[in-house]
Amino acid sequence: EIRNCDWSSDVCSSDLVTKLGPLFPVKGYGSREVDQTSARALELSRTVGDNRTVFPTLYARWAYQYILSNQKEMFDLSREYLERAEAEGDDAGRIVGHRTHAVALLYRGEVEQARYHAGQALQLYIPEKHVPLVARFGQDIKVQAINYIAISDALLGNIDEAVAIGAEAIAHARALNHANTLAYALWHIGVWLPSVIDRKSTRLNSSHSSVSRM
Repeated sequence: EIRNCDWSSDVCSSDLVTKLGPLFPVKGYGSREVDQTSARALELSRTVGDNRTVFPTLYARWAYQYILSNQKEMFDLSREYLERAEAEGDDAGRIVGHRTHAVALLYRGEVEQARYHAGQALQLYIPEKHVPLVARFGQDIKVQAINYIAISDALLGNIDEAVAIGAEAIAHARALNHANTLAYALWHIGVWLPSVIDRKSTRLNSSHSSVSRM
């Protein structure tokens, strides 16, 4: 149970954020418990104005909306995350902000903008600084960015580039020897990317066939 909170207390907001961590593996990002806890934690964190609790709760809320494919909420939350990270000068936060915003834009069909933000996330990645953050975010944040560069490239018709950078994501994940990162890369690059390429190729072949019959 979540104890009653003093809405001016940063201790209480930290308490709620701490409770979020175990909920993800036990209940799942799309669970009712994550929804209720993250919503209350975010409201309190915004009131207190402490980014140490705002960032993880924003991410939790974004992940919940992502599971439910709520495009508007994903867009608004990722934009807030990125704006706060830019203002804070937090490189890791900026990487995550760009990547989550890329996903939100991709879901809205704004593929070129999605590709831009995923690319910005990759440019900010410094292995010495950011590899250790795999424990904080669940997967390596470089692989997270590359996955959406590859998907965006494929949707834009840049198939060779998508395949090449997708292979880089899998190679990097294998080199890290981190199971969750590798699974994340294999699903995006091994399952989602080929389906995008296949649909893209089918449309191109259909267009060529239509032209040849004219």
